[in-house]
Amino acid sequence: MMDQKVDSGEILSYRKYTAISSVNNPKNILLIHGNFCGQRNWDPFLKYLKEYNVYTLDLRGFGKSTYNHQIESLFDFAKDVVSFCEKQNLNKIQIIGWSLGGAVAMSVALLQPTLIETMILMASVNLQGFPFMSKAGRVKDVIEIKKRLQKIGNLLTRENQQFVFENIIQDRILPKNNQCEEGFLDIIFDQLFSQRNYVDATAYLGIWDISDRCQDIKCPILIYHGTEDIVITYDNAVYNYQTLAKYNPKTYLFTLDGGSHAPVYEVPQQMYQIFDYFIKNHKINQINSRL
Repeated sequence: MMDQKVDSGEILSYRKYTAISSVNNPKNILLIHGNFCGQRNWDPFLKYLKEYNVYTLDLRGFGKSTYNHQIESLFDFAKDVVSFCEKQNLNKIQIIGWSLGGAVAMSVALLQPTLIETMILMASVNLQGFPFMSKAGRVKDVIEIKKRLQKIGNLLTRENQQFVFENIIQDRILPKNNQCEEGFLDIIFDQLFSQRNYVDATAYLGIWDISDRCQDIKCPILIYHGTEDIVITYDNAVYNYQTLAKYNPKTYLFTLDGGSHAPVYEVPQQMYQIFDYFIKNHKINQINSRL
């Protein structure tokens, strides 16, 4: 892993995988992870991306990246990503955001529209974020949301590993059959326990809302979502598609029938086939598949 200092003063941990030499002018892919995760959660997918220059990174406060300055908005993550790309001389990137990473990817598109050539939202959050509700409606007070989250945040330690496995990893990260590559469960635990910003990231996801700005996202968009995702349910993908497609005719929805929140562990090869076609053609050649 390598380090890149960005304009916020944070140091982002990242990896770069160079395309095989037979590919002329390879495109650059940037992978943005979600909550409870880090860049290594993408590892089962990387072996399929040999035709691309691939960058993975840990967002501020995740994995091996620093967290010297607390975020005050999800756009702080996006600003770090934009700065990272500038310092790496990246442009016209293919950005893939998973879960919370989808919100970061969309925020990047709003901050720096010309940076992104194509965007893939995999099991992504809603354009209205991940709202916290009360009897009076959506909670917009971030301090109140943080108070709700602190109890969970306090449990995210190795001393509570069994609780974390049963209530977070098993339900939210692993595929339905709980299968992943041998030895990879240790990496999943390591990535989760390396997160230092759970309360902040989740609270600001709770008030993030770009539904009134999404018409400004102009790049081709692929929404890839499983029907059995219990973390961010499939209806969120339908909402995102219907809303974005009103303004952007190059918006596509791919439905993974029976898919969970973790297609990167379930169907990485199929993911590659769908994503590769979209990146090269700016459209999709099928609209669904079944596990």
